[in-house]
Order: sequence, then structure tokens, then C-alpha cells
Amino acid sequence: MNKKIEFVSLVTFNNEPESAIKHLPSWYKKAKKYSNNFSTFKNCVPFFDGMYSGYVIVTPCDIEFYEENEKPNFKIDKEFDGFVTLRSPMNEFLVPDGFHEHHFAWTPQWGVRTPSGYSCIYINPMNNFSLPFVSTSGIINNDKVFQPGSIPFFIRKGFNGIIPKGTPIIQIIPFKRNNWKSKKVLISSEDIEHFKPGSKRIENNYYRNNLWEKNNYE
Repeated sequence: MNKKIEFVSLVTFNNEPESAIKHLPSWYKKAKKYSNNFSTFKNCVPFFDGMYSGYVIVTPCDIEFYEENEKPNFKIDKEFDGFVTLRSPMNEFLVPDGFHEHHFAWTPQWGVRTPSGYSCIYINPMNNFSLPFVSTSGIINNDKVFQPGSIPFFIRKGFNGIIPKGTPIIQIIPFKRNNWKSKKVLISSEDIEHFKPGSKRIENNYYRNNLWEKNNYE
């Protein structure tokens, strides 16, 4: 039975959360699965699974970013005033290399509600390195709290341009909370045989065709 995740809002900026699969970047869609008879990242299921999983919140309109006196600033349609805010540097925060220390925050006006025992991880859209920003990550127990909040993000230095309407800004992946205990194990020589050249387990697409379990996010 499918678990149910709810996105709640008193006011919407016309940026309803959608399945991440609907927002794969164009460069990924255009990429070839083979190059010079070698398999590319397009055939890597773990790479795809990261980009495919969960849901995304997108920008409700075009947003222009520009540098002014070596500091970042932005322009946004008045209809969506409050979706982006400029903030002062965070003391002692390690700013990502190549990004402005003056940061911003997304305020998408959407809260998330999950079934009992489930939390969500909030991360920058996975493997989408073409984005000119980095959203900070976090985990929320969304079965206990689901009011909308803000998400800090940093803009790349030198970026003067427009982030188009519909750009994913944060990826939300629900997961069941569990307690874990780690264990260190030395594998046997028999286990190693499974990963040597000629083993079925390293054949092209073996993982995709035999081991991968695809989740659906609707």
C-alpha cells in the first residue's frame, strides 16, 4: 500500500510540489547511454535514483539575480514578494567554495505532512550541478510538524542572470525513522568472486535488471 504524503499551504505561490521525475534537467535527458561503446552515467541506476526520488518545489516565476558592489541581489515580480529574501552572512558558517557569503532564503509557503514515524530529508536537487545556487540541507520529523518554513541558499559568485520559472529549488524525500547500529564485517574470498571480471554481478545493467527496486512518487 502506498504511503501518503501531504503538501499543505494557506497561500500558494503557484509552485505546487511535484514528483522529482517530472523535473529531470535537460542535460540529463539529452545525454547518451553509450559513448565509444562504453556505458555512461546515463546507465547508472544509483545516479538516476537520486535524481528521481521524492518530490521537488519549484520557483513560481522568473527570478533575476545580479551582483552590485560585489554583493548579490535579486529582482522578483511583486506578486511573489516574500518567496526570496536576502540575508546577512551567517557567522562561523562555512560558505560553499565559489559562492557569496551573503545568502538568501526560499520561502515556498508549502508545509509537508507525513504518516506517523516518517521524516523528510530536504536537499539541493541531487546531481543537478548546472544550478547557480546551493540550497542547504536538513531533516524534519514531518509527522510532528508541518508548517511552512524557509530554506537558506547561496548564489554562485559571478552569476548575473535569471533562474527560470519552474526551476527545482529543493528536493524532498520521505523516509521511515529507525534506530541503527553499525557493524564492521570482513567479506570472504567467495564474496569477492562475485565482483571479479566475468561475474554476472558486474554485467551491464545487472543491478538495474535484477536487484533494483523502483519506488513510485505520485
